[in-house]
Amino acid sequence: MHYRYLLIPIFWGCLCAGTSCKPKPSEQSEQQLNGFRALNLAMHTAQLDAIVSGDPSTGYPADAKHTSVAEVRRMLNDKGYLKLEDQKLIDFSNIRIGNVSGDDPSDVVLLITREPIDGQVVYFRKGGDGGRFETGSDKPESELKEPPRSPAYLD
Repeated sequence: MHYRYLLIPIFWGCLCAGTSCKPKPSEQSEQQLNGFRALNLAMHTAQLDAIVSGDPSTGYPADAKHTSVAEVRRMLNDKGYLKLEDQKLIDFSNIRIGNVSGDDPSDVVLLITREPIDGQVVYFRKGGDGGRFETGSDKPESELKEPPRSPAYLD
């Protein structure tokens, strides 16, 4: 079993390498990030269950033939992967879900924010790691690897 799927990166805090730390995010931003983390974990859990059970309607969007964020959300809700209290934290209108498959490399983007949260774009890759970067920084969104199919992201 790949335990790395069960690890959730910590985004906020002082992850500084000789630079000044960012201020603590607002309570609303922290709630959005907690919801984003819960969505990431739910997506990975659904994929692991799809591998074990063989259920074709569960798992990553490309494998389960989901074509919209609403379909993914419905699957996660109906199958119990995403708790109601976590759903309340997630602004689904601000999330782009990568049209990924289980066969895609681990460095493709699974989730990314449409609009920055406290001036930062937040993302998770299929491999389970994630990060954030300030808009206009030296790590623009274009450096993130998109899923290799069209559309790359679900609306």
